[in-house]
Formats: sequence, structure tokens, C-alpha cells
Amino acid sequence: MAETHLAEHTGFGLAAVLPHRASAPQAIGAALGLALVAGPHVSAGDDLALIGIGPRQWLAYAAQAADDWAEALAARLGEAAAVVDQSGGFRLFALSGAGARAKLQQGLSIDLDPAVLPANAALVSQIAHIGVVVWPREAGWIVAVPRSFAHDLHDWLASA
Repeated sequence: MAETHLAEHTGFGLAAVLPHRASAPQAIGAALGLALVAGPHVSAGDDLALIGIGPRQWLAYAAQAADDWAEALAARLGEAAAVVDQSGGFRLFALSGAGARAKLQQGLSIDLDPAVLPANAALVSQIAHIGVVVWPREAGWIVAVPRSFAHDLHDWLASA
């Protein structure tokens, strides 16, 4: 079986970004210097990515974040959107290696074949009956899970 690496990702920032009713998604993208794509897509810049998790809903993700990063993000967005820090409510796992896609495919009900799944697609789904948000990164995948389910998901990912 192909090699897969599983590691907990720490030091990240994760926040819900909810645009105000009058704000267009383009205004959010412009405020952050991103070409924001609506829908389940990852719109990434140098130090920040917006992950589409629902209609007009995004998770902002920073691989490394200071304690006040969500406040700084809210200041950048101004009146365009509300920002709610979710960093403490989630744990993130980085999955990489030649077998990462196959391991995720065992638990997801979404076809991860690159011929089917658009590049930079974001997934909101379940693995082992646990709600997850999954998105690609250069060397594999990030899997975000509510903190209270992290141990169970880790066990599943480690044993699948």
C-alpha cells in the first residue's frame, strides 16, 4: 500500500467569514486581495485562504497565525463581513503521501479522482459519521474536524 503521513497541524488560524447582507463576495475578495470564487472552492493567497463551506459562507485559514489574527482579519474586512474565530473549536490534520487520496476516499462519499473533482475544491462531508471540512494543499490534504471529535477521527485516519 502507498505511504501516507498523518500529522496534526498546529499554530493555524481558522475563522468563519460571514458577509453582511449588502456585501458582495467580490468585496470580500478585494479586501483580502483574493480572487474569491463562490461555492465549494479554495481561494488562496500568500498567507490566507478562504474555503467555501456553503452559500455566502467561508472559513478563513492561515497556516500560521498570531493570537490576534482574527481581529486583524476583521479589520481588513471592515463592514463587508463578520469574522468569528474558530481556531479553538477545530483540530486540523495534514494528510500527505502517495496514499493520502486513497485513504480519504475510504471515508468520504465524494469522488476524489482528479478527473472528477475540480482543482482546489473544498469538501464539506463526513468521515466515519464525523463532520469534516477537507481541502487540498500542495503536498496533500487538510482535514478540519470539531475538537470534540478529533480523537475519533485521528484513530480512524491512522487505522484506515
